[in-house]
Amino acid sequence: MSGPQYPGPGPEGQQPRYGQSDPNQQPPQYGDPSGQASYPPPSGQYPPPAGQYPPPGQYGQPGAYPPPPPVGQSPYEQGIYSTTGQPAGAGIRLGARIIDGLIVGIPVAIVEGIIGVVAGNVAYYVASVILSFAAIAYFTYFESRKGATLGKQLLKLRTVGPDGNIPKQDIAFKRNIWLLLSVLSSLLGFIFFLPFLVGLATFALLIAIGVTINNDPNKQGLHDKFAGGTRVVRV
Repeated sequence: MSGPQYPGPGPEGQQPRYGQSDPNQQPPQYGDPSGQASYPPPSGQYPPPAGQYPPPGQYGQPGAYPPPPPVGQSPYEQGIYSTTGQPAGAGIRLGARIIDGLIVGIPVAIVEGIIGVVAGNVAYYVASVILSFAAIAYFTYFESRKGATLGKQLLKLRTVGPDGNIPKQDIAFKRNIWLLLSVLSSLLGFIFFLPFLVGLATFALLIAIGVTINNDPNKQGLHDKFAGGTRVVRV
């Protein structure tokens, strides 16, 4: 008994061999009423109408997709924190401020003490005024270059400018300009009661900043609003 038989080559009009198509049969046309579509479709019917897909030749054209960030650009410089990042509360920000105060204050106190012993009272007074700018320089530099001071880096915080980027230098300076009160206190150091009054004003301002941070939905203090809307976020 023989196995199954397959159609073989035959005269014209007979079924072609298994696995071959009839050379005399025309392929179905695209959109044929029978429901079968040809491939490739006739010219002009593919791609779909305009508005569904970019026309041929437009893939990768300028404007079709957002450009990649420049080489070496930090993701923070793309404004990613303008819409992301949980705002940091007053407590953790105060902790970062205390750490920064120790980082700046201890070296300044040591230098002032050495100058006072070696050079006398006048030199100590001049050095005190000059070194009072150290805190402003410290905060302005780190916030405008790194996005965070050393204290904020230790506590995983970052300062964000109004546009979501690392604050520019003028923004960082405006945000910390209230530290000029320490400079004023040094300038008035030769008058007995004025440094005390400046110290009270500084303490009151710190309380006002803490209250506004707690009451603001974005945790922005007075100094943040004065700088145009800076924020401190967790990273």
